[in-house]
Amino acid sequence: MRAVALNCTLKKSPEPSNTQMLADHVLTALREQGVESTTFRLADLSIPPGVESDLGEGDDWPQVRRAILDPRSSSWRRPPGWGTRRRSRSARSSGWTA
Repeated sequence: MRAVALNCTLKKSPEPSNTQMLADHVLTALREQGVESTTFRLADLSIPPGVESDLGEGDDWPQVRRAILDPRSSSWRRPPGWGTRRRSRSARSSGWTA
């Protein structure tokens, strides 16, 4: 089994992120149970708005999408209602899996 964490913070690396600290805590517990894990910090990626699975060169969404759709994966993210801009980034991440 694999876990995929979508970190929807607005802060780019290496700025500290409470969301990343929470993800790290959860993923550490999962790794102790033998679960492989991957974290995507969406603020660090180039994910343009759109409804296509791949918008071409420079679009980082396809790698995130592949990880989410992997049948061995379970993905999670924080609730989308925490602030306007955060909600937008989080809503995009949950709506672009088609």
